[in-house]
Amino acid sequence: MMKHLLVWTAVALMTLSMTACGTGTSSSAAGSSGSASPAASSSQAPSSSSASAGTAGTIAREDALAAALTAAGLTEEDLIGWEAREDRDDGLVYYEVDLYTSTADYEFEVGTDGAILSQEQKSYDMSWTTPEGAAVTKEAAMASALERVSGATESNLRMWVERDDGFQCYEGEIIYNGTKAEFSIDLQTGEFLEWSEKALTAGSSASGDTGAAASSQAVQASAPAAASSSSAAASSSSAAAGGTVTEDQAKAAALSAAGIQESDLIGFTVRPERDDGRQTYQVDLYTASADYEIDVDMTTGQVLGQEQERYDMSWTTPDGASVTKEAAIQSVLERVSGATEANLRMQVERDDGRTLYEGSVIYNGKDYDFEIDVQTGEFISWSEEAL
Repeated sequence: MMKHLLVWTAVALMTLSMTACGTGTSSSAAGSSGSASPAASSSQAPSSSSASAGTAGTIAREDALAAALTAAGLTEEDLIGWEAREDRDDGLVYYEVDLYTSTADYEFEVGTDGAILSQEQKSYDMSWTTPEGAAVTKEAAMASALERVSGATESNLRMWVERDDGFQCYEGEIIYNGTKAEFSIDLQTGEFLEWSEKALTAGSSASGDTGAAASSQAVQASAPAAASSSSAAASSSSAAAGGTVTEDQAKAAALSAAGIQESDLIGFTVRPERDDGRQTYQVDLYTASADYEIDVDMTTGQVLGQEQERYDMSWTTPDGASVTKEAAIQSVLERVSGATEANLRMQVERDDGRTLYEGSVIYNGKDYDFEIDVQTGEFISWSEEAL
């Protein structure tokens, strides 16, 4: 099993955690023989005695970047990407600056007077080999990930092996052209369990392209070859341990409770759960106009609870938007080959004064989530996850 070995060099200790195999839980355990672990090295952060609260912008982001580069002993040419954003803690205003090189990540807090308040470093070691028993090699997984980011090379990629509940996957990230793409790959099937991409905040790559300009073109997030929703869940006809109701029967009970047919579905999932000692299935049904979450007793097949969320796509482009609703829909569907508007749901949201198109596409056993700037058409975020 792989884990990150981090050495903190900060005035205030900060904690990072890596997500294991797309489960959304933090992975932590003792390392095993032959595992690939990022190595760590760092130097003591400069004194913060001169730092004081102030108004963000006393120094520019570029000045904060320069201070972080000096503290790290790097030049801008060493970077494959960077981020700088304003933050505040207990009245202290500062910049949080993240530097990414081919072998390490650096995180700094820089005061508005240019003083380094804290510093941490995480180094990556890619010299490890394919773990024993893996059907997909390390090299094949790397090639598969890089195929999704046109122009990126191995210097833009870092990858490791994670284990969660006995399940192993390759997990990693690619930083290129102002975008960070994160992924998880099943090391037995080569299937992408997760893929997400996000523009770096006020950052740039060594080539000088900004994250804002690059995020819409750097990552080609086409739908991976994956099992369809009908085979992803319905193929299992055996009940979980201790149950008498099969997943197929739980799905049938949920369809009946929702008053819909299997032909109405664009996707579904069936997951064993336990609630207050009772074993249940959580059945999620997705149609073109609604999502249903239904709890089914694993022993009796009784429907215990049901939630429904409906989608209305009859709304029009919001006032002042430069990108129309129709153009945004087209941009999304171009990223998911084969999907149609029946697979898409979208709404308008406001976040920190910015108006966004936000939504998801359910297609071929995958859930694709996105955010699009209504003024630029830029993809602010894009992620995909197996149902």
